[in-house]
This record gives sequence, C-alpha cells and structure tokens, in this order.
Amino acid sequence: RVAGRRVVCNDDCFIVKHAFESDGFVVSNDVYRDLQAEKPEWRRFIQERLLMFSFVNNKFMPPDDPLGRHGPTLENFLRKFPKTQRRQPCPYGQTCTYGTKCRFQHLQRAKPV
Repeated sequence: RVAGRRVVCNDDCFIVKHAFESDGFVVSNDVYRDLQAEKPEWRRFIQERLLMFSFVNNKFMPPDDPLGRHGPTLENFLRKFPKTQRRQPCPYGQTCTYGTKCRFQHLQRAKPV
C-alpha cells in the first residue's frame, strides 16, 4: 500500500515489451487486450507471436496449430525464419463433401483476384 492505496505492478507491459524488443514469443493465456489497444505495433506482434498453452497431467501442452486451423504448425511457428508451406491438394478432388471446412487445397475453388 502506498498512501493508503493498493499499488499493483503491471508486469504484462514488461513481458510484451521484452518479447517485442528481443524478437521473441509471448507464452501466456492472456490476450493482452489493453496492450493491443495501446500500441499498433504491439497489437500485430501479440496477434502473430502469442503462444497459448495448457497443462495436462503436469505436462506443458502448446497447441499443434497456434494460429488456428489454416495457420502454421507449432514447429514452423517457433522458427526464426518459417518455411513456406504449400497446402496439399485435396485427395477427393471435385467429389469432396467437406466444403469450406476442408483443410486441403481445392484449385477449382480458388478465389478470383
């Protein structure tokens, strides 16, 4: 307590600032909404470099796809210079019934530019 008020250190700022300056990653389950609103460069950094996790039976478990289904794999996410990956063509081709949820590439469904 300082002057009758409870003072709390905002360590989130130090964590994100250090990761940003050292070109590292932030390993946390916090999405840092307050810091994303503070600086636009931190917003992009947090969106691209935040690694969430869970513990299962005292084992650290990061997700296999930290940026979502169509994002990079965990191995590629943690690389300094990620390998570019081409999506594999769908083995079912035009007979695929997964629609937009199919994780493979459909050349016949390519978006017009």
